[in-house]
Amino acid sequence: MTRAEIEQRYWRYYLLLESRFIDTIEYTEIHPDNYNAFSDNYAFIIQAIGAELDTMFKVYCGFNLDERKSINDYIKSIDYEECSARSKHAVEHSFRNQIIRLDEYGIVIQPFKNWDVSKPGKSLEWWDAFDKLKHNRYKSRKMANQKNCINLLGALCFIEMKMAKKVTEDSLEIDVFDRKSKLFTLPSWSNRIVNQKDTINVLADMIKTKGEYVFPEVDV
Repeated sequence: MTRAEIEQRYWRYYLLLESRFIDTIEYTEIHPDNYNAFSDNYAFIIQAIGAELDTMFKVYCGFNLDERKSINDYIKSIDYEECSARSKHAVEHSFRNQIIRLDEYGIVIQPFKNWDVSKPGKSLEWWDAFDKLKHNRYKSRKMANQKNCINLLGALCFIEMKMAKKVTEDSLEIDVFDRKSKLFTLPSWSNRIVNQKDTINVLADMIKTKGEYVFPEVDV
């Protein structure tokens, strides 16, 4: 899978979910005082984000989307991958270590901080909320709150950005999406920038495929 395919299949949908959450800010400002505010709209958004996050876990871990997998499978696969990683980026930006900022609101979250392999679902309050709302929305309605929405959305944003890096690590392709999140930034997140020579040569290849003029390769 390529970065462009991930952007088209998943990141565009992420931005749609993010936009749906941003619409709620008109009525309930993002603020710790409002973290426990709950609503049917939050319940709807949490279930939509949670379902997409479940899909992205499978994509990231390399599971078939038709397989029946759970959060128990995801944490084992991710822990194995991170234990095998050697790069500084992999350590600093591991699932548990990654912090996510909502700069406009002065808020920092760390969705996977308490992820525990002995209780992978229960140790993530926002995942537990998604699971309970999925099975009994009315009984669990107070878990459909702003705090869980923010953490679920932040977790989805993070795993998709991780996936963009994963599929481009052995290439010169840029490793970020063309459109950015309007809510979240990932501190110290390093991105690969295509240099001028690569850019010119890529453009030349694109023009060549159309049977038009081809720029010569250049050294910059």
